[in-house]
Parts: sequence; C-alpha cells; structure tokens
Amino acid sequence: MLMFPATKPLPLTVPTIVGESATSFASRLARRNGAPRRITFCSDVGIDYFALVNGDPLEIQRMAVLGGIDPVPLQASTPSLIEAGWFQLGDEHIKFTGLIRTTLRICPRCVQDAPDRTGIIHHGVWQVAAIRTCQKHGCHLVAVPKPKNGNDCFDHIPVLNGFKPTAGDLAVSQDLELERYLTVRIQDGPGQSWLDRLPFHMAAQTCEMLGALLTLGPR
Repeated sequence: MLMFPATKPLPLTVPTIVGESATSFASRLARRNGAPRRITFCSDVGIDYFALVNGDPLEIQRMAVLGGIDPVPLQASTPSLIEAGWFQLGDEHIKFTGLIRTTLRICPRCVQDAPDRTGIIHHGVWQVAAIRTCQKHGCHLVAVPKPKNGNDCFDHIPVLNGFKPTAGDLAVSQDLELERYLTVRIQDGPGQSWLDRLPFHMAAQTCEMLGALLTLGPR
C-alpha cells in the first residue's frame, strides 16, 4: 500500500531498468522535468535529498510514485544505510569501507549507447569498490571528475555534462570471477562456503589480496 495516495506521477517521466539506483532515477527524472540539479528537484517535490542519497525507503517510495515505477527493484538496487557504517544492497550487508561514495564511476559504453543524456543510467552496484566493470558491456568503469559541490556526486546527469569518455577498455572474462561472485552475493545473499561466511567486504579484500599475491608475487 502506498504511503502517499494523493501523490501522482509527474507528467514527464523516464523509464527505468533493473539495477538502477534511486539516485540515478532521481537525477534523470529531474533533468526530464527541467531541474538543473537533483537537489533542487528534490526540494521542489518535497523529498529529503540526503535521506534519498542514503537509500531511505520512504523517500525512495515517494520518488518511485512521482516517476510512476515500482519502488521494490529501485530499493533493492540502492545502497541503503541501515545502521552506522553499514549499508544494505540487495541481499547483502556491506560495510561503508566496501563502497565508493565520493567518486562517481560510469561505463563509457553505457554513456555512448544512451539515446540522450536522460537515458544514461547509473547502477547501484557500481558503488561497490570491488565491482570495476559494467556487467552488460564487460567494460571497465571510469571515474568522472568530481563536481564542485560534493553533494552533487551522484547527481550523474549534470556531472556528465562535457564529459566525453573514450571507447572503454574491455575486461578479460576470466579476470571477472570475483566480480561475478560478489554480484551473486548481492542478488541472492551469501551461501554456505567458508568464503560466504566472511562479511562481504572481507571476502572481497581476501580474494583481492590473494589475487595480487598470485599475480605479482610475494614482493
């Protein structure tokens, strides 16, 4: 049951896909409705901007209603603060050290393939530090120059203005085993193996350290 029965979808909306974060959807919806910044748009429609950035379920639901979409997949794809230092993403609890929350990373091919700026989607899983490639294109994510105002970090539509990424480097498929494992953990939760019993961030760090040792040697 919707908490805001009087709220109706805006006349101008944008389609979404599974995997898009609430901050991405809000940024695109803001641009579609002529707002230069997401923080301005949220103020205009009465949504708590910073609560939305932290994945607050109430604010995500309100944003979903305004966009005329289902809030459930939007919530699942948004890192949500559940207690001090810990976020929920999909079926995983992730320590804040396992996320990148101050730098926007984007897939160059997603940018190039979008029909227009409002069609560029940012996935919530791209905030996970150990996820370095786009699942759709197998392309390495690239960091976007930081905005002047740190509050605009995940307001990706205006941040991407003037940004022209290269074609993008493809990752080697056999090098993505860890990313595939972490993606499954986010989607389905941890399994029963010894690695699954480690917290998400520790499992990622353990695999990366062993991988560096095997690849580069003990020195």
